[in-house]
Amino acid sequence: MQGTQHPMTLRAKPVARRDARPPRFSPDRRNFYINLGFVVSIVAAVAVLIAALALTWYNGHLAPAARVAGQTITKDQFATRYAIESFRLDYAEARIRTLVGLGYLTGDQETQQLQYIDSAKTSLVSLTLERAIDATLQAKLATENGVTVTDADIDAQLKKEATIEAQRHAWVIEVEPERDPGVREPTQAQIDAARAKAQQALADLKAGKPWEDVASAVSTSQYGGANGDLGFISQSVSYDSVFLDAVFKAPLDTITAVLEGADGTFRIGRATAEGAAQEDPTFATRLADAKIKIEDYRAVLAADVIRDKLEAKVVADLSQPSAQRHKIGRAHV
Repeated sequence: MQGTQHPMTLRAKPVARRDARPPRFSPDRRNFYINLGFVVSIVAAVAVLIAALALTWYNGHLAPAARVAGQTITKDQFATRYAIESFRLDYAEARIRTLVGLGYLTGDQETQQLQYIDSAKTSLVSLTLERAIDATLQAKLATENGVTVTDADIDAQLKKEATIEAQRHAWVIEVEPERDPGVREPTQAQIDAARAKAQQALADLKAGKPWEDVASAVSTSQYGGANGDLGFISQSVSYDSVFLDAVFKAPLDTITAVLEGADGTFRIGRATAEGAAQEDPTFATRLADAKIKIEDYRAVLAADVIRDKLEAKVVADLSQPSAQRHKIGRAHV
């Protein structure tokens, strides 16, 4: 008996299932992301660089050099002012040598003034900052006190800086009142004695006595040696204004009257030579060569005018009794 044959069961071989989706990072996509990463890195680096440059530029230009009265003096403003102050010192140095060439300054005077300029140059940074701060404060005071500056004011100041002032060779005899030891002010008798001494000196001069003899016998001046020789001076030098006004108005070789100065000293003056004012035609060229913009220079000149006007206002206010003082006085009457 043959065995029973079982039908063969055929089973399909399992077929591995394939994902129809492409690989997550195909070569093209991988290159895309790599390139994108490079771009992002470059953009970030450029952004950092720009930020660093912007910060550097800000620190070098707009960052505060000083703050005063709620206002900022930027480093750019400071640098502009520094260049102008440096130019002024260089120009003053050249002006001194011009005055020497014209015979208005002696060699000793030249040396002394050049030493002063050299000293100012060594402290130019602090000097510039100080003047910039002063200008800011004074501008605020000018606004509060109704002080204004016109273009004509600035033009006049510019011309003054570019001009060698008229000069006169001046001489002085001074008679200062004596003072008791430890006392600041002379007595009326001491003032009268000094006035009488000066009047006698003037009488001797008019009688023909040589200036040198009178000066050496009478003058208490610390200027110009025994003969009171002040050399060539301009009307803007730091000296008694009453004396300067009289010496520049009097004809040459004419002795002035006895002049009582603001400091209480009695003076007699004369001028023996003069030089006319001379405007420097090269001033604008010098500014351009120093790479200084005229508008920046005029802004500094405007600050100078404000300072002078404020000083004049203070002097005028002090020389007149205030309205408030009058009111107080009437209240006590």
